[in-house]
Amino acid sequence: MLDEDVQIELASALKAEGIDAISAQEFGRKGLPDEEQLNFANNNGRVIFTYNVGDFVKLHGTFITQGRDHQGIVVSKQLSISQALKGFLRLVNTLSANEMANRLEFLSNWLE
Repeated sequence: MLDEDVQIELASALKAEGIDAISAQEFGRKGLPDEEQLNFANNNGRVIFTYNVGDFVKLHGTFITQGRDHQGIVVSKQLSISQALKGFLRLVNTLSANEMANRLEFLSNWLE
């Protein structure tokens, strides 16, 4: 699931590559607190991607400290759609959904 701060067009670009991606806006989830977005993604078996690095890094730490599971969090500084797509294609072709569980990934690590 793409957080509301991510370009909605990225979901379309990912879908065109065969990746099951959907934006928070498509789910009608715009304007909700970060933890609610993460919980919704988890409850729907989805990794969440956001440009809100600071808050989601903290949320990941909170979940791990509290022994709570999540499906995975991918964070990044603001990127163009083509850059984000490039990173995601490398990420999804390397790590499975199971491997993403409880994992925090920085998309910048997948750009080179």
